Amino acid sequence: MINFFQEREVLMEDIVKLNNSKSSFVQLLKNTNFSLLFFGRLVSQLGDAVYTIALGWFILDLTHSGAHMGIYMAVGALVSIVAGPVGGVISDKFNRVRLIYLTDFMRGIAVISAGIIVYSNFSVTVTLISLYGVNIIIRLCSTIFEPASNAILPSIINESQLTKANSMNAMIISMANIVGLVVGAVLYAKLGIFGIFIINSISYILSAFSEMFIKLKDHLQDNSKEHQLKKTITDLKEGFTYVFRNRGLFTIIIFCFIINFLFVPIFAVFIPFIFNQILKTDVIELSYIQVAASIGFILGSIIVSTWKKKLTCKKTLMAGNIVLLPLTIIFTVLIQSRLSLSLQHTTFLFDLIIVMILIGIPISFINIPISVAIQTIVPTEILGRVTGILSTLVLAATPLGMVLSGIIVDTLPIVNAMIVINGLFLFTIVALWVNKKYIDF
Repeated sequence: MINFFQEREVLMEDIVKLNNSKSSFVQLLKNTNFSLLFFGRLVSQLGDAVYTIALGWFILDLTHSGAHMGIYMAVGALVSIVAGPVGGVISDKFNRVRLIYLTDFMRGIAVISAGIIVYSNFSVTVTLISLYGVNIIIRLCSTIFEPASNAILPSIINESQLTKANSMNAMIISMANIVGLVVGAVLYAKLGIFGIFIINSISYILSAFSEMFIKLKDHLQDNSKEHQLKKTITDLKEGFTYVFRNRGLFTIIIFCFIINFLFVPIFAVFIPFIFNQILKTDVIELSYIQVAASIGFILGSIIVSTWKKKLTCKKTLMAGNIVLLPLTIIFTVLIQSRLSLSLQHTTFLFDLIIVMILIGIPISFINIPISVAIQTIVPTEILGRVTGILSTLVLAATPLGMVLSGIIVDTLPIVNAMIVINGLFLFTIVALWVNKKYIDF
């Protein structure tokens, strides 16, 4: 996530100047390069949303184990952690447009290849190996695609448009999830998992075709001949030095590390396991819950993009956390009430959808201003590696959280785990607030 950097001596409160910004979403879409990137990511994200909900449900149907699902996700996260910094360096050294469409092509080919293996109906072991394999390839490509596509933004739009552009990108994910999660649940029931593999593969390839026509006008368009990979170690060292030089940034990294450890398992493992293995519901009900969170994130993105006051990371971060904590407590109470049969299923589902919408709003308050800060402050020539390093450090807790959550749902009551998570979250918020010296930006 993000920060202010000492070299530039820029205050975070001066970064986002919405009062002076006359750009609109329509004006952004008139920018051909931005539109190509926007619609390319929209299509691939839609395919990803369809793929994610169907694949998670498929693994639970196949193995009946939360541990298997947790390990599958942990492997993908571990790949992102290990390869993330290198992917950031690569995005700084090579043609970023070429990188994003090539990685999309590679993901499309990998997905359809794994789909053919699954369709061939081999043993559970072979099927799981193929799923792990495509998961690794997708994550490897993503470690290059994400920093490269994020680093392109300052080169194709004005600085004053960055907040709206980041809000639009955030809404891409949320809007695609809203459609893709529901469609994925329906298509999984109608077409089976092989149909899902085909759809996701096509989405990656269509995205790649859109991104091929992006044109950059700055010096980063193609510098691969001048800079070789032998400089990777030096570049990584430079990026890490840049990141850790500022104590405020280090504080944010620790906070995001803890949040990932606590909350990612809830949405990635706990909720699917509850609906699949405990409540024995249809996958469509799970999609309603995940769509609700996406709707909330869209609402939060709209609020952030139209805010009339000057924003600081500190204010938005703390506001998001303070709102998020009571919502996670309510979430825990709802789960307990349903599992104890004191709450009817229809009422439980309705209440949980409302809570998930509300949870999505403060999450966007935390994410978007931090992304804007990075893109505004970090020099363009090292933006890719810094983004990759930050993502890697923040994601470092995810594999451990995934594995532990998978073991927990197979052995312990989920409500007990949620109570512990809420307690740790409260402690983290207090610690962050007390540490004012390092987050006042």
